[in-house]
Amino acid sequence: MVYHGSSSGVSCKFDTELVELVISKLKRAKVAGLDGITAEHLLYSHSLLPCVLAKLYNLMVKFSYVPQSLGKSYIVPLLLMISVKFI
Repeated sequence: MVYHGSSSGVSCKFDTELVELVISKLKRAKVAGLDGITAEHLLYSHSLLPCVLAKLYNLMVKFSYVPQSLGKSYIVPLLLMISVKFI
């Protein structure tokens, strides 16, 4: 990603290599998001996917648009059973 700072704002350009690097660092065996996509989907996808994603991200920056669904998430509370011994 290349940043060009200016007084009017910051512009950036995502490249395929950056997207590939980020995908390769994703943690495996995690629960899918609301879209149903897991890290394994991205890791074992076609080699063209990082190029398509880089183009998508660059268009999102160019038009200053982020789909509302990208901001949605959910939290699942996990209850832990802790055994306490009183002495």
